Amino acid sequence: MPKRLLIGILCLVPGFLIAQRMTGYQLSNYAGTNGLTLNPSSIADSRWGTYVNIGTVSFQAANQPRVPLATLFFAQANIKLHGQSLAMKEVDMHGPGAMYQLPNNHAFAVTTRYRSDLNLTGAFDLIDWFQGSTAPLADINRSAHLTSTAFGEIALSYALPIFVKDHHFVKAGGTYKYIRGLQTTELAANGKFGAPSDWLGYSLNSLTTTYSDLITLNQLTFGDALFGKIPGTGNGFDIGFTYEFRPEPESFYYPMDGKTLVDASATKYKFRFGLSLLDIGSIRYKNASSWMVQPRDGTLLQSEIKPPRTPTQVRDAVARSLGIVPEGTIGDLTVKLPQTLSVQLDAQVRKGWFVGAAWWKPTRPAADRAAIAQHRSELITFGPRYESAGLEFSAMVNYWQDLGKVSLGTHVRIGMFTIGSDNLVGFIADNGMAAHLFAGVTLPIGAKRPRDSDGDHVSDQRDFCPSVPGVWAFQGCPDTDSDGIQDKDDNCPQDAGPKSNKGCPDSDGDGILDKNDACPHEAGPAKYNGCPDTDGDGIANNNDECPTVAGSAAMAGCPDTDADGLRDNQDTCPNEAGLKELDGCALKVVANKDTTLSEQDRLFVSLLGKSWLRGVQGNKAVLEQLKTYLTANPTRLVMLEFLGGNEEQLVRVATLFKDDLGTYFGTSDRFRFTVNVITGQAPGLAVKLGNSQ
Repeated sequence: MPKRLLIGILCLVPGFLIAQRMTGYQLSNYAGTNGLTLNPSSIADSRWGTYVNIGTVSFQAANQPRVPLATLFFAQANIKLHGQSLAMKEVDMHGPGAMYQLPNNHAFAVTTRYRSDLNLTGAFDLIDWFQGSTAPLADINRSAHLTSTAFGEIALSYALPIFVKDHHFVKAGGTYKYIRGLQTTELAANGKFGAPSDWLGYSLNSLTTTYSDLITLNQLTFGDALFGKIPGTGNGFDIGFTYEFRPEPESFYYPMDGKTLVDASATKYKFRFGLSLLDIGSIRYKNASSWMVQPRDGTLLQSEIKPPRTPTQVRDAVARSLGIVPEGTIGDLTVKLPQTLSVQLDAQVRKGWFVGAAWWKPTRPAADRAAIAQHRSELITFGPRYESAGLEFSAMVNYWQDLGKVSLGTHVRIGMFTIGSDNLVGFIADNGMAAHLFAGVTLPIGAKRPRDSDGDHVSDQRDFCPSVPGVWAFQGCPDTDSDGIQDKDDNCPQDAGPKSNKGCPDSDGDGILDKNDACPHEAGPAKYNGCPDTDGDGIANNNDECPTVAGSAAMAGCPDTDADGLRDNQDTCPNEAGLKELDGCALKVVANKDTTLSEQDRLFVSLLGKSWLRGVQGNKAVLEQLKTYLTANPTRLVMLEFLGGNEEQLVRVATLFKDDLGTYFGTSDRFRFTVNVITGQAPGLAVKLGNSQ
């Protein structure tokens, strides 16, 4: 069967292909939308706040003939590696897509993807002849098996935390994919083929093929794959869960905008376990064709099938040679997606350094491979990696169970550029596996805490006072005294008070604001500036040195019961007027025993003694009488003797008398003052008369 026919029919069949996985890259916490195809829960609490995938493409090339399929990008590229000419075998293109992380660590993404492959087994020289090769073909038995598939998808993903407690964090995610089937083809041929020149002779034992449509094999763009006319449609789903053990969860929480948020910029886990089921669903192709040709002989001219013949022209030419209807049997064809179970393990050994592992296990029965789009091989991968926002690299060991082979993989991401391979050795030597390369360009923006210029836990975006620390209740504006009244509306912003007082306190509830209250913690009337008058003496407590006992203003609110100028609390004799020099007590009268005095002088001396017990100033009339007496008796002296047990007190009293008499009379020359200390005697005054001659 012609190569073009094998291309036209084969190129459109689900093929057996060891699809590559971008292993180390997909395990990264910075994979963004490119991690969705491993586990859709990965974007919740991602290290990226916004992630735009411009394009990430994975290529596989193998030692097989090049087939000009429009559905397989770079299908005719001649790839030279380690002395071999390789052809494109698989393209997996993650097209334009974007992810956005919400403040609650939920995330959603809209992505596009295109997958195509071509898998050829056996009879490569026969396929080359269909491509126009002039080399003769020996007339021998040959078997050929060709499979190919191509489909695009537009997907919507959502992921969110579903359990957060102490050290344990669980997130879940799902992806819905609208599948656009471009083509699926499978062809198997067995028989004797020979081509001595430009014609092919064949003796078929069997030929079977199933194909969806050949029109997409001619010309195709990525836009056609996503939005153009297509022969098949379907629906697909991915679901995934991730558990993280976080040894210090409290260090990643912070308050912001009235909520407790998680710092999405940091990787928080010590260990991570992921479980996902990928590519659940199928593609349904309408009006698919199938051939089942019985044994027969025939010939085919090379000119009828070699380029630039279209796939439809090739098919028609082969059908004429076989003597069958070109469209074959027509009916709907369902091709299942390559449903795969994946388990991921990851450990953070130190900041930025990880050791990760993943297992991919196809869940479709092996017998269904012919009806599966892009069969996946069972794969186990593990290895270390370093990751940060600006730089990332990995070194992975991959075991491909279907092939029983091991490959070494790596990837490097610097800024917005990523490049890597799941089979490094395939670039320098033939290790029995397809050479693999992937590369991508993205526009990532790191997940960050909301900007908070004034550090008040209200984001600048929602802060009405972004340069002044405030509280969430007032959108970031200050309430310095925490009284529930914003400072700009608070007449007393430094002191908490009720709204009824415009934020000013009245601590004692007396109706006078503390700022105007001389006694803010004691209720009092306005006439005393808010201070009480406990003893009702007309002197406010704050000015009353005896607030519980009524007194006079002259005594600073304290009582002076005997009106001697001493407060009762300083007066030794509070109920008897006295001298300050005697602590409020009066002098005692000391009788004059001078028998030589006339009756008149004796009575006068007695009057002086009784009048001066509280000092000489108390009775002006007596002083006037004394002045008259001394004038009438120019040689007379008045002698004052102070007696008592306290010499110091007696001296003070004697001094007082001397000063007062000297002031009144202009001189104290007519007076004599003596102090007589007598232990145990109360202070007393003895007045005597004497002569200066």
